[in-house]
Amino acid sequence: MLLYLQIAFIIIAAVFAAAALPVGTWLGFPWAIACVMLALLFFGLCLLCKQSRAKHEEPPQELQEPSKNDKEGE
Repeated sequence: MLLYLQIAFIIIAAVFAAAALPVGTWLGFPWAIACVMLALLFFGLCLLCKQSRAKHEEPPQELQEPSKNDKEGE
């Protein structure tokens, strides 16, 4: 579920970033700034989903296999 949200947020952020220039020329500078701010907001939400997904998919520390260096030291 978080993967789909991450993809949706990055697509929305890209649309707002691409729309900033045409919107700014047609409607004015404040509207362009609003588009850029929305693009940054959705990009931040994308990064939040990515961080949460990585946190949930990482196995607990005690269940991970010992690293190669730990095996050589024994």
